Formats: sequence, C-alpha cells, structure tokens
Amino acid sequence: MILKEVNKVKVLVTGKGGQLASEFEALKGFDSNWTFLSEKDLDITRRDSVLSYFNLATCDLIINCAAYTAVDKAEDEVELAFKVNAEGTKNLLEACELLGAKFIHYSTDYVFDGSSKVFEDERGNFIEFYKESFFNDHFPGVHFIQDNESKSSYGVLRGLHFQKPPFEQTKLVRVAHGEILDVAVDLRKDSSTYGKWESFILSGENKRQILIPKGFAHGFVVKSEEAIVCYKVDSPYKKEYESGIRFDDMSLNINWEIESKRIKLNTKDNNLPYLK
Repeated sequence: MILKEVNKVKVLVTGKGGQLASEFEALKGFDSNWTFLSEKDLDITRRDSVLSYFNLATCDLIINCAAYTAVDKAEDEVELAFKVNAEGTKNLLEACELLGAKFIHYSTDYVFDGSSKVFEDERGNFIEFYKESFFNDHFPGVHFIQDNESKSSYGVLRGLHFQKPPFEQTKLVRVAHGEILDVAVDLRKDSSTYGKWESFILSGENKRQILIPKGFAHGFVVKSEEAIVCYKVDSPYKKEYESGIRFDDMSLNINWEIESKRIKLNTKDNNLPYLK
C-alpha cells in the first residue's frame, strides 16, 4: 500500500548499487518515477554538490540508502563513516527543506558510536577516548565541563534521568570496567521519534562511547558482576532541575535484558513519574 502511494510521486534514492537501495530497486515497480544515484552521481558528504544538484533536479521524496553500514570498515574509517552517515544526511535534509520534499533515512541497525581505537604493544594498551579538536569539528556547541564516574553491582538500574531547561545535559558515556545496557529515550516533543528509545551494550571490552544529546532521558542497567561507568557532561548538576521517567513505563516498553526481579533501584528512581 505504501509503495503504491509512493509510485505516484517523484522519488530519488541514494546509495545505488548498495544492499539497501537494491531492495527498493526490486520493489519499485514499472510505473514509478524513481531515480537511483550512486556515490559517483552525487557525493552527499559535500554540501555544495548536494545543493547544486538539487538546484537543477526536483523530487517529492528523497530516500537515503547511502549509510556507511559495513561495521568493520566503519570502525577503521571513522572520519569517512561520520561524513557519510551524519554530514551526508544533514546535507540531504537541507536539500529537502529547499525543495519542500519529504525525507526517509533507510539504514541497518548498526549504530555509529564513538568506538575508540586501541593501540597495543608488549606493555599493554593505550586508548584515546576524547579529543577536543574532533568534537569541535563534528559536534560544535558541545563543551564538556565535568567528568563523572559511578560504580554499581549487577542488576543496579540508574535512570531514566534528564535535566530540565536551561540545564539540559549532553552526555558522553563509556564503561571502564564491566558491562551495561545503556538506554536513551527521545523526549523532544517536536521530534518524529518522540517517545522512542535505543539501547546499546557498553563494556570495558568493546571500548564504545555513546553521545546522548540534550532532550533525551538516559539510563543504564548493570549486566556484569560490577561496572564502572564514566561520562562527561556539558552542564552542571542542578537538583531543582533534575527529573526522570520510570524505567518500566509501559508506553516505552523498554527491554532491559534482565529479569525484573533482579533489578535494583534506589528510592528516588523508584518514585519517578511515568511519561504519559
């Protein structure tokens, strides 16, 4: 039904030749007005190229299938993966605004996170977790002011927490020891993903970091015997502005991947309100 309606409009699909775009090529039918673009046709990482292309071309819908979804390759080519997945998507969205077109970002489940490269030798290893110049280039406006650390035992659940304006917090979260399930919930009421959540496994082994933007609630549960969680914030803690949501809110239906009877909450988190 959706495909039948889409066939009535002019559609442009990026990522021609890739697995994701091929799925649309197989389904589009013969009566549709679809255009498929490869990287050679349009470099979405270059804003000037994108705007120049759409200054001449018109469409009603852009489907972005150009996501950098090769996991191992993305981890080896972090800069390029970021340009394609983040900057490329941003450029296409800007083109949509100029055209008055709709936009769909079609991707796999791979999350482009901040996995850190580990340098190993006979002495052990060395890891560079945070570089200010990288964040200034890729996340302008985020200036971390404080580092926090917590130690928790198996089953401890902290969350879901957030701070109200004007003291909302961006968080950069990682695990130094152990393993957690980290959860972020979109609370931006003007967002198409309002009330949706994503979860990620963070551990001392995988060295991954997750950036939680302002406007999201955040929480985690410990899956190992104990875990040490480290995170940066860009705004100070203000008790009068702190807030949160119940971890078991039925409207969210979060899978914490642990038996509910094993979950340990403190009194404050146990008394948090529901989202709706």
